Amino acid sequence: MQQLKVLCGDGGLSLANSSSGSSEEDSTLKRVVRETFAGMSQQFLPRIEATIISNCKANGHIEAANKLQSAYDVMKICIKKKTIFITPKNEYIAHIEECSKDSLTLTRSCLAVDQKYFPDFILDLVKSVVNFMYDDFDIMRVDLPVCIPRFNNYSVQRNYIQCLTDTAVQTHDTNQIPTSKASFCQKFIPASYCFTNMIKDTCDQTKNMDQFRGRLYQCYETSL
Repeated sequence: MQQLKVLCGDGGLSLANSSSGSSEEDSTLKRVVRETFAGMSQQFLPRIEATIISNCKANGHIEAANKLQSAYDVMKICIKKKTIFITPKNEYIAHIEECSKDSLTLTRSCLAVDQKYFPDFILDLVKSVVNFMYDDFDIMRVDLPVCIPRFNNYSVQRNYIQCLTDTAVQTHDTNQIPTSKASFCQKFIPASYCFTNMIKDTCDQTKNMDQFRGRLYQCYETSL
């Protein structure tokens, strides 16, 4: 379950309530989405970092692996200098790319040849999700605020974690970075359904929510 949990999370989504309509309420939802994005990043990034460092050490690049955590810390401090939604989309994505340059170079240097796709894949995934959050805010604004509190329900999170667990077993997931992007996608795509299906099973089935779920899955596919 290691790779799937790394990329899809393992519960504990800290999502607050908000409503839609006025500009003040839109600002509230943007703040909620921002906080959610930060919370998921706090789960997502450390696991990605640990996986990469572990693989670098396994590849015999101990010195480079020991430098990686510091490089990732610098990258995250840099990214925090701009704020999602407050910063224009293209500027924010360019900022992420610029902040990631040094850590990506160091990461590639210690991965095996057939693993070097991985850091760029993760960056593409992050950029795709950021694009989605900016471009589809109007969809999120209408129906998502009603649904957000339900994600904190214990049974919803338990079912989500169980889906990840079952999928990890079915796809023979391990801590080892797959040796090709295609191999990685065979594990990632089934896991991404766990989240989109959680939305389908938890939220009211409206046109906006169906579009939101479809667009979210499309944003995953864009980076594959």
